[in-house]
Amino acid sequence: KLTAIFGRAFMLLYADENGEINTMYQKPTDMFMIYDNTIKQKPVAAVYYSWNETGKDYSGTVYTHDEIISISGDAETNIFGERQPHYFNHIPVIEFLENEERRGVFEDVITLIDAVNNALSNKANDVEYFADAYMYIIGAVLKDDQIDNVVKNRIINITGKSPSDIKLGFLEKPNADTTQENLLNRLMDLIFQVSMVANITDKDFGNSSSGVSLEFKLQPMKNLASNKERKFDRAIREMFYAISQRPQNGVVDVANVFDIEIAFNRNLPRNVENEINNAKNAAGIVSEQTQLE
Repeated sequence: KLTAIFGRAFMLLYADENGEINTMYQKPTDMFMIYDNTIKQKPVAAVYYSWNETGKDYSGTVYTHDEIISISGDAETNIFGERQPHYFNHIPVIEFLENEERRGVFEDVITLIDAVNNALSNKANDVEYFADAYMYIIGAVLKDDQIDNVVKNRIINITGKSPSDIKLGFLEKPNADTTQENLLNRLMDLIFQVSMVANITDKDFGNSSSGVSLEFKLQPMKNLASNKERKFDRAIREMFYAISQRPQNGVVDVANVFDIEIAFNRNLPRNVENEINNAKNAAGIVSEQTQLE
């Protein structure tokens, strides 16, 4: 969730009083990672910080490969305080990425969402305007008690020298409902197109003529999910590697860490009957293991 919002998030590893490894998630608004300027861009340190109530002074922690360093200061000065080892032999902070650009999933459509909110606000104002429309009366002057009677009984009875000179009506402004509806429909379509997300609430979404056409509609979402899976796979393996490097955990073969199979299960509707038929048809063509998969 944090990576989807901010484009990145951090996992902090630490050992509790019983020596058990625990994890804690941090927002990028409270933590950042420092990388070197080599082609590998190796992490050098991670910094956690928070400002006080005045917003002038801060305090925090720096995590390096072997130490935890407390820091404090203000916008001009930095003070390094107590140092203590963390025994991970690795920076105990793992950065999880949404994508290489570290952009949230909705950053590209923020302006479109703002436009939708603005259009809906204008429509709400129009409804309120017509509910509180002003009445005009030309050719006659109403007394206060007559106005109160109009408001209370909703009846107007006016006489004058020339009835044709008396006009009653309501002030109306031009109706932009059609224009607003067209704008909202266009904006909603653009939001789904730019964000590459299928509009599953669309009445035409589930009326695809075949499963293949439905797959094409979901393909952009699957591409985004695959990209996120690759990023998370790498970060999770780095987490296991950092834990394995902690001497208190004993000798761990690093190769075993990278042999861990990480499976991501997507919450998608499945046609089980169709999958079973496909598995049956694959008999004699592929291995039984592939059939079961």
